[in-house]
Amino acid sequence: MPGGAPKKRQKRSYSGKKRRHTQKAQVVADPKTGRILATAFSAGKMHDFKLFGRSRVALHQKTECLADSGYLGLKKRHANSRLPAKKSKLHPLTGEQKQDNRQLARERFVIEHVIRSVSAA
Repeated sequence: MPGGAPKKRQKRSYSGKKRRHTQKAQVVADPKTGRILATAFSAGKMHDFKLFGRSRVALHQKTECLADSGYLGLKKRHANSRLPAKKSKLHPLTGEQKQDNRQLARERFVIEHVIRSVSAA
């Protein structure tokens, strides 16, 4: 039946948010060399941070981790991590927070290119 809910065996990879069957990939890479250090994969409906926890990636204390906003609980597990600041309805971002977010994005784009090269393959 077209347009219906996915069958039971398809539910594992069905993302209700994207309304597609998706796969999620987590890539840990060195921004200086572009070398992939670790990968983890799951069904698309799994949250980013949950995948990180299940992958058991061990980050050295001195390693700086640059992550996107899908990893909000990362600061509790790894103190040397940087995440973008998020605004709320009552608390808009300050100019300094916006500037920090832009700087973080500039540093993360190298990793995004590595992720793109893996996705395209």
